[in-house]
Amino acid sequence: MWGAVILGMSARLAMSGLVDAEPAYLHLATALLPPALAGILLAAINSAMMSTVDSQLLVVSLAVAHDLIEKHLPGGRRI
Repeated sequence: MWGAVILGMSARLAMSGLVDAEPAYLHLATALLPPALAGILLAAINSAMMSTVDSQLLVVSLAVAHDLIEKHLPGGRRI
């Protein structure tokens, strides 16, 4: 949590023209770092997001499949 707080405070100090605080990391990375390092950091953020979405989709699909199988199997057998 402290990393996000420090990032937000430093973004407010470094870039006073930011209207929306959501892309602060993107703006700071592209403005202050070399392009290769900024690309690596932004790819790391994307991979963390995709990992979270992957897990959430797996949970949702498992719940839907479990509910459908439980509803449509004779006797309502549990898996």
